[in-house]
Amino acid sequence: MYEPDDDEYGNQWYLNSFTNPNSDIRAENAWDINRGRNDVIIAVCDGGVDYNHIDLDPGDRSRVIAGYDSGDDDNDPMDDLPNSSDLSFAGHGTNVAGVIGAITDNDNQVAGVMWNCSIMPVKMVGSGEIKFPFRGTLWDFSTTASPSDVADAIDYAVNNGANVVNLSYGFNDMGTPINEVILRVPLLYDAIENAYNNNVVTVVAMGNEYNKGNPTEYPAAFSHEVVAVGATDENPLQRRSTSNTGPHINVSAPGTSILTTDRSGGTGVHSGTSLAAPIVSGIAGLIISHGLNRDFNLTNDDVRHILENTADDIDAVGFDENTGYGKVNALSALTLINDPNMLYHYSSFSGSTAITNLVKWEYIGNRWGLSPGLYLDVDRYEVTKHVSFEVPFCDVPQVWLRDRECVSMSFASPNDGYPWADITNVSTTGFDIRYAVFYVRKNSLGQTINKWVPSSLESSKIEYTVVGPPNPAGTSGPIIGGSIVCTSNSTFILQNVPNGSTITWSNSSNLLYVNGQNTSTYIVKAKNSSVKGIGWVRAAVNTGCEDFIVEKTFWVGKPDFYLYGDTRIGVREMGIAAIEYLGTPNQEISNVQWSCDGAIATVTGGRVIGKFRAGSRPGFGSVYANATNICGSFENRLLVEVVDNWYKVYPNPVSNILTIEFDYLKNISQQLDDFENIEIQIYNKTNTLVYQNSINKSINKIEIDLTNYIPDIYILKLKIANSEYEEKIIVK
Repeated sequence: MYEPDDDEYGNQWYLNSFTNPNSDIRAENAWDINRGRNDVIIAVCDGGVDYNHIDLDPGDRSRVIAGYDSGDDDNDPMDDLPNSSDLSFAGHGTNVAGVIGAITDNDNQVAGVMWNCSIMPVKMVGSGEIKFPFRGTLWDFSTTASPSDVADAIDYAVNNGANVVNLSYGFNDMGTPINEVILRVPLLYDAIENAYNNNVVTVVAMGNEYNKGNPTEYPAAFSHEVVAVGATDENPLQRRSTSNTGPHINVSAPGTSILTTDRSGGTGVHSGTSLAAPIVSGIAGLIISHGLNRDFNLTNDDVRHILENTADDIDAVGFDENTGYGKVNALSALTLINDPNMLYHYSSFSGSTAITNLVKWEYIGNRWGLSPGLYLDVDRYEVTKHVSFEVPFCDVPQVWLRDRECVSMSFASPNDGYPWADITNVSTTGFDIRYAVFYVRKNSLGQTINKWVPSSLESSKIEYTVVGPPNPAGTSGPIIGGSIVCTSNSTFILQNVPNGSTITWSNSSNLLYVNGQNTSTYIVKAKNSSVKGIGWVRAAVNTGCEDFIVEKTFWVGKPDFYLYGDTRIGVREMGIAAIEYLGTPNQEISNVQWSCDGAIATVTGGRVIGKFRAGSRPGFGSVYANATNICGSFENRLLVEVVDNWYKVYPNPVSNILTIEFDYLKNISQQLDDFENIEIQIYNKTNTLVYQNSINKSINKIEIDLTNYIPDIYILKLKIANSEYEEKIIVK
């Protein structure tokens, strides 16, 4: 750990606490990984910054770069507001800037969270009477920074390349819902949303009014677009008693007795979430810097999730409304994206679905082209999927959504429309995902909508980030080798094996191992000449962490198949026999010979289909297929009954009129004295009787109208005396 030589560094407990090391942000350890980059810009949108301060800028504006004053509409963001009241913003921005990036290790004053950075001062408070942050109200803009000036400040920062915007500022919502707040301050919300959509990390203080009713403060409560920060104490580590709480809080940071720069060249101790927020902004800057160093192309969602996933729990495991995900930890944050870990960005579209119909569904968002309101007859699709990593990991990695890029929603009603998905069962090779897609048919007035929200099923997606130590063995493969194995030796070679790997081979039970264990070349052969079926060889590659499995499947032995087709035809009629090969691998068939016997007169065919003709007399016959590959031959047969037909059914397939013609002098002439009528029945595929008729044996033809039948497969049954005949009918 490198300890900077700044005169007052020993009093900056939040960077490195000797008395309670669990309460600091582990800055010294983090600085051994990254100290920031000067091309990472953090905008301090506040009451101005004293850019002449000796511990903020060397005097050439190379560190506190050019800025803007949206409060007075000029280009001078100097911290020069009158300090006539304790509620003044005077000095506030300089305090914030020092926490983020006071010049460090310069044998002078204090250290900043980032040793190297560019601070963009954006003054958003005009001259005149002002109030200290979090004590103003939405409705009295004259006593605080107006939302329009804050919006202008944010827009300036975004348009001029800021990576992070620090907003140690807020106003309470006066008990109004978030939609109403957005409607009343659209410029501010639009600026916040625009910053988010432009990949800027916006860090906002939660407020210091817990003991005054704990009001919801904005813009911290714009929770999806910002990182909302609460404050903690040093000893013991706990939420600072004045720090606001709520479901929108993300993380907490030290906010008690924070030693930092004061305007006019000195230093001072200050407290509150206004000081906690810039600590988080500084760590965000370190994360972005290290991401740039490692070509990770981090998004603002990535930065937020890194802050959350590496925070130290305070009140409860995971998230709670008092302190969010816990106290930020700079060391843990940078360690997560440091060697040997790698960070990958991936996409996954759609998945399996299950549908639930909602009689009513309330939508309070304003996204995806759907207006807020109550909707009727809504289909909710639950989309689930197992996602496999393209690169396996040695340890279970961390996975999170890049929310802004997702096209997915939660199952809630009312639903705010923000992208959402549930990630579970994370392993070294993948995870499970679950989210919702809606099909909205009608609004509350009964008007037709017929709209997918947020998109059609096939266009829905998640964008996710995965971070962890990649398994070097994951580069192994494929296994190359033949697609069929006989009783002679077959060689399989594993490609791209990392140096230093151990390889453990295994094979299916229909194979015999010959040679090659613990090498990249593996030799096997079929167990004997009678085995046939699917076989496999499998290589378990290990480079010091979890085994990575590479597998190749193939066919073992002679061909294997069965024949199916027409098993009952009339004399001199044509029939078809087809080969169904068993197993998915290619059996490498080189030749198929067809033959017949008995009542079958002739047969011809190719690799799969055989066509045969019945002889002139009824009886039984067989159609044979003999297939050959390099391992040998296999023969199977189809048993066929040849009958002297006494009826004809046509056309088949049929779209309207089905005709049945009878010739009672054929096959059943000997039964003429045994029956008077023929029963005709038609059944659908659920075996439900859909047509029935009885005709006299003197009738030689009947026509049945199937025009209104649902296109499907039906069974026609003809019953004569004690005999029954069936035909498959296709209605198209």
